[in-house]
Amino acid sequence: MSNTRRVTPQQKKAVAERANGCCEYCRSPVRYAIQPFSVEHITPKSRGGETALHNLAFSC
Repeated sequence: MSNTRRVTPQQKKAVAERANGCCEYCRSPVRYAIQPFSVEHITPKSRGGETALHNLAFSC
């Protein structure tokens, strides 16, 4: 899998659904957030992290 691949809309949706509306780090609910949540790489691409569901997190 290429490390230059961007997160697809399907991956964003899957990660958000898996997170059940909460930040996967601090568990803060998205409904109380001022800024929109993002989907980020847990292990950065610059360190060899893949753009795959197991390496993506829903984050506040």
